[in-house]
Amino acid sequence: MTAFDQAWDIVKYDEGYWQEIYAPIMRETSGMGNLPFASQTLDFVPTSFAMDVMRNKRQNKDMSDDEWQESIMDSKLHGTGDTGFTMDELIERISEEGFTSEGMERTSRIDPSFDFSPQGLEMFEGNHRLLALNAMGAPYVPFMGIYGRRPNLPAHPYPISPAFMDLLENQVPHSLGDYLTGSGRKGFQTPPSFLYGREMVPGMGRLVPTNRLGEPIDMLSHIDDGLYDTDPLDAMLARNEREPLDPFDSKAVSRNQRILLEQGLRERAKRDFLKKPSWMVVQDE
Repeated sequence: MTAFDQAWDIVKYDEGYWQEIYAPIMRETSGMGNLPFASQTLDFVPTSFAMDVMRNKRQNKDMSDDEWQESIMDSKLHGTGDTGFTMDELIERISEEGFTSEGMERTSRIDPSFDFSPQGLEMFEGNHRLLALNAMGAPYVPFMGIYGRRPNLPAHPYPISPAFMDLLENQVPHSLGDYLTGSGRKGFQTPPSFLYGREMVPGMGRLVPTNRLGEPIDMLSHIDDGLYDTDPLDAMLARNEREPLDPFDSKAVSRNQRILLEQGLRERAKRDFLKKPSWMVVQDE
């Protein structure tokens, strides 16, 4: 067993506590959250990962390791954050209320967050929240990415996944990939486990985009391409022709209702994803 595995075995003892702490934000989000789709997606990274991103901010690079360790534990050095609370006040609020969506309605994003480009990444917002969670001993923290094109960012810790590189290189305007990596929209954030194509927190799995049926979704074509290509009624009639049904059989009628619903979801999948993204957790062997 490696030292990393041993550390995570220790973390598991506190797993129930941190599930309780993150329960409020998980109730409102998709991805690693509890909802199948939502306006905001949640992903987690080890706290050490997020703190390393913060450490690499330009203003922190000249600190010695001792100075850095002292600074991240001293609330007085950081003043108040965007939500108007100090690090110590956030520790108290998170301990009592859990990690909530406070501020999300104003910013349309989840913080802590990071800014990234094809070349690298840097801390964006939510510094005080991250410092509070780190001081509380959180083993993992919410951390979502926002795509940009700022130059000279610190290098990525892992290679960008082939799936995400595909979005960068082959998207068309007004595709889901374009909204995620190009013209974008406020609050359309990228899960780090999708960015890197890997599980970030041991045992949590990684996120992949899907339609609301849990099927792969086309991220590269215009969001209206494929709209009305398949008529739900035609699909139902074709199924009934292959498998005749008894109109007095409730199960058969229910099957038709399901066909209509599923075809409708497939047809408007990209528009639905744009409004409320849906992500599937994948566990790699």
